[in-house]
Amino acid sequence: MSLDYKKLVTNFFTSKYYKDQSELRNLYIQN
Repeated sequence: MSLDYKKLVTNFFTSKYYKDQSELRNLYIQN
């Protein structure tokens, strides 16, 4: 169970990181 939880948290932060990166890239392109 702890392993599944760790995987879930890892996926959450990974997706959040990539989402933030894409938003920063979009802001950079717009300027």
